[in-house]
Amino acid sequence: MSSGAAFGALVLVRWEVPGMTLVVATDFSAEAQRAGMIAAGMAARAGVSLHLVHASTDPRAPFVLGTSEEHLLADERKALADAASALRATANIPVEEELAASPIADAITAAAERVVAMALVIAPPRRLAPTFGRNIAERLARQSRVPILMVRAPEAFEAWLRGERPLRVMVGSDVGAASTRALRFAEQLTRVGPVEITVACVAGPDETSIRLGLPLPPSGNALLPAAETALRGELAAQIQSAGARVENVIIRAGTAAPETHLSVLAENERADLLVVGTRKHSWVEEVWSGSVSRGVVRAASTNVACVPRSLVEDKPSVPHTPRVVVAATDLSPLGDMAVPFAYGLVADGGKVHLLHVVDAGPFVHKLERVRDAELVNRLGERIPPEAKARHVRTEKHVLFGRAADEIVKYAERAGADVVCVGSHGRSGVGAAVLGSVSQEVIARSRCPVLVVPGPRE
Repeated sequence: MSSGAAFGALVLVRWEVPGMTLVVATDFSAEAQRAGMIAAGMAARAGVSLHLVHASTDPRAPFVLGTSEEHLLADERKALADAASALRATANIPVEEELAASPIADAITAAAERVVAMALVIAPPRRLAPTFGRNIAERLARQSRVPILMVRAPEAFEAWLRGERPLRVMVGSDVGAASTRALRFAEQLTRVGPVEITVACVAGPDETSIRLGLPLPPSGNALLPAAETALRGELAAQIQSAGARVENVIIRAGTAAPETHLSVLAENERADLLVVGTRKHSWVEEVWSGSVSRGVVRAASTNVACVPRSLVEDKPSVPHTPRVVVAATDLSPLGDMAVPFAYGLVADGGKVHLLHVVDAGPFVHKLERVRDAELVNRLGERIPPEAKARHVRTEKHVLFGRAADEIVKYAERAGADVVCVGSHGRSGVGAAVLGSVSQEVIARSRCPVLVVPGPRE
């Protein structure tokens, strides 16, 4: 039999809709069999059927599947039938079989999209080279449009399904839309069994103070008490919005990569599962600025779930009055023209995020950040007086990096309904550069972008 897949098992399930199918992909390894049993237990508790898929790595598979020559894959077909029979006997639920062709990651994500699945579980087999297995897992995390649950410690799921103890789940939060989706996913697991949810937030002391308009902390390694209080308020609002029942909230000051802190926290708190939200990154973005979810996939030793924007969210919907608007300005008169449009668009009681991006590398001297803190006050001067009467809230943010990168990433993090940018902020070369920023934001943004031109001369 030809079976060299770099995954152990895949589970796809739509928890909240009865009668949906849970899909399991297998490479017939021992790890796949164990993950399949976990999937069967989850399916039985959720009241759904199983759909067992094997992605053949036989180079003939794409050409012979569905033809009279399919007998060339008879060994794999028999192994698939045997695996399905074992799952039927274990969980006493219907199990369908499907033999597919590689590439592995493409076959898995196609299956997930076809059933509009709500979860995908993989168990990378230990017998494969770590780099090979890791690459498949990272590819799935990058391109999947359904949540991925990576089983690295199956004992935790097995004890949970036997009813011996709750599943200890840690959700990494940056108070953005992606982590709200992660919280909702964690809460959905309660449909299978009891879950204890802990929310972990890793915040940079300087960045948090600047974002909240507070003085910089005396030590770059600790949050100001006022900053931590504000963060707890934001996390409480997020938890309420997600409808999650949370046992504990942990806030940690951190200057290293968030994925490093989250992985260590998950280990220290003995979490059975670490859940993070994912955002759509291009290959270039991941090379230059990285991805927290990809870093967690690499660093965490426990089970990991990566939750992307769902297929259901991507369906067309009737537009509503924007409640969250992001406005970016370079603080020039022309760049500021986007700001009043942002306040004009936002609904009464909504929120406007004012952004100014400093073109700087990741390592910025603290004295420079003191000067940048003054930029927050300059952003505040742009708030129109009528905003208070309309109960429109404003958050002011100074970000560091490439302007288009930071605007797009922040808009996704904030769950923006609209982004407002100027088409030109300066004259000459500067205008061309800022014009290219607005074009790049339009090309990459997941929400509508309003580009405000300067006055005609």
